[in-house]
This record gives sequence, structure tokens and C-alpha cells, in this order.
Amino acid sequence: MKRRASRQAHIFRPASPRIFWATRFTWAADLLRSQVFKTHFLFSTTPGGYVEGFSQKDFADAIGISESSVQRWAERGRLRIVTTTRGESRILRDEAMRYLRKHKTILMRPDRIGLPADLTGFKKDWASLDIASGQLQADVIEGRYDGARAVLFGLFLAGHSAATVIERVVRPEVARLETLRRGTSDHRRTALEARDLLARALKEFRGLLGGSGRRISVGGATEGGAGILPSLQLACVVTSRGWQTMDMGARTPPRLVAQAVSTYNARFAWMELDAAPSERTVSEFVHLAQMMRDKGGFLAVHGAVDALRDVVKGDHVALATSLIELDEAISDWQPADDEPARRRGSDRR
Repeated sequence: MKRRASRQAHIFRPASPRIFWATRFTWAADLLRSQVFKTHFLFSTTPGGYVEGFSQKDFADAIGISESSVQRWAERGRLRIVTTTRGESRILRDEAMRYLRKHKTILMRPDRIGLPADLTGFKKDWASLDIASGQLQADVIEGRYDGARAVLFGLFLAGHSAATVIERVVRPEVARLETLRRGTSDHRRTALEARDLLARALKEFRGLLGGSGRRISVGGATEGGAGILPSLQLACVVTSRGWQTMDMGARTPPRLVAQAVSTYNARFAWMELDAAPSERTVSEFVHLAQMMRDKGGFLAVHGAVDALRDVVKGDHVALATSLIELDEAISDWQPADDEPARRRGSDRR
């Protein structure tokens, strides 16, 4: 029996290791090029696992009212309800978030619409950015992931834009952690653990922000001092404007973003510039800007952009040192053939 088993295994063994690995590399390349992989892995807009739409009952349970009240709101135009191909009435995620933010609704059962349970009756004083900043700092240092996530979600649901949350609350904490990382070994360990926790919270926050369309954007950060946080912060802002974001992460030169733009036919490129760019990096930015102009696209750069202002110009380019300023430029630009997306972007302000 043992001899027969060994012969059976030998029959299915590849002719040579070279053929074995060649077939697997070919399969991997085909997978990377497939639309299924792009849609469900690279460009997933729901890293937090949020569903695209909710039933009227789920939405009513979430905010503590009756299902008939939700139906009346829909009839009066206060809430938009769509009908699926199966004839089911659904409230899309973006529409639910729009309503909650506009009316600053207190959630009674947030889990019914895919939100964390710790947002139940979220605090009104989180509308104050100073209080929220102090709360986020305490949660991150003490390792309270649920608390850090609730601060980000609570601010957004209270009506603040993603850019405001990132600029006024998250970025100061990232800078503080970077300073702490340069201290003693204990400080460094604490800073790295806190940074990882904040990155996890931001990834889930990006899932809340939407980007439910099929418009693809690509980007990254030129340096990597704070790990994935710089590019992830900008990705959150871009996602809040209705774009699917392919975040290439830290230490991504503009030439790689240009390659991704060409490969995936992206109309929007974005980059975080952590430090003053070298001459080579400037030339790569020039090439990337020209590519986006030829494609009828848009390039958004945040950070140390002073060296680019004289060489990277045009209506298709936005350079800013403030995420809030860059967010306004992004919302003002949309592809000429995407008027519905322009309306969705204006609703997020």
C-alpha cells in the first residue's frame, strides 16, 4: 500500500520545478489582472465589512423608531429608498449616512446597520474637536481600539467632514506618536503599538466613508516615517468623495503611481508628500501630472508641495498643505461624464 501511494503521488508531480512555478506565476498574473480581484480585493470600499444597503426595518431599529415612520419619511422625500431587482426596498449605505449626519441622529442599535455597538447613544460633546482629540489620544495610548474607533465614527456622524476629522484630530496624534517613537525603547514600543491601533481604526473608518461607485483612484506616500498612516489618512479623504482607493502605501514614488494609473485606467491619482522632494521625484511628479492631463484626470498632492508649485500646474492639479483645502479642491473637480458623482460629493460636505 505504501508503494502504491508513492506511485500515485508521483503521477501528479509536475515534470520539473521550473514548470511547477511557471504555472503558478502565470495563474497569479491572470488573477491580478482579473476584474474580480480588482473589485473584491484591491478596491474593496468596505474594509470594515459594511453592507451596501439596509432594509427599512433595520434602519428603523437602528435609530429607535417604527418602520412606518421610515416609510412616511420616504414618501415625503426626507429619505431615499430604492427598489432592488428582486423587488426589495433598500436604503443605500451612503443615503443612510447622509441622513444620520444631517440630522445628527442618536443611534439606538447601530449594529443593525453595520456600525459598532459602542456608538449607541454616542456622546454629543464629540462634536467638539478639542474634546475628541483628547479622547482619541487617551484611547490610542491606553490601547482602547473600540474607543478610538468610536471617536472617529462619532465625529463623522456628528456632521464633520472626513478631512476635518483627519486634519484636526488624527494628524496631531500621528505627529505626537512620531515624536514619542524617537524616545527611549519603551516609548518606541508604546508608539508603535499605538500607531498600529490607529491604523486599524482608520481602515475601518474608511469603510464607513463609502466610495461605493466604480471610479478608481490610486495613490500612496513618498516616504514612510509614520508607516502606512500618511497615505491612509489621504485615502480616507479621497474615499469620502466617492472614489474607490487603491492605497499603494509608504515609500511609493510617483513613477509607480503612474504605472498603476496606466494599468487600471484610473482617472484620479493622489499622493502624500512627507518631505521636500528630490529633483528626480519632482520630474516624476511632472510626468504624472502630464499623464493625468492627457487622460482628462486629476492629480491631488498633499504635504511639502512648495517645490512643485512652479513646475506642476493646471486645472487638473491640486497642491495643498491642508487636507481640508485639498478636500475642497477634490469636491470641486469631477470627471465631466460623471455628474451624479458630483452631486454625491456635494452631499458629503
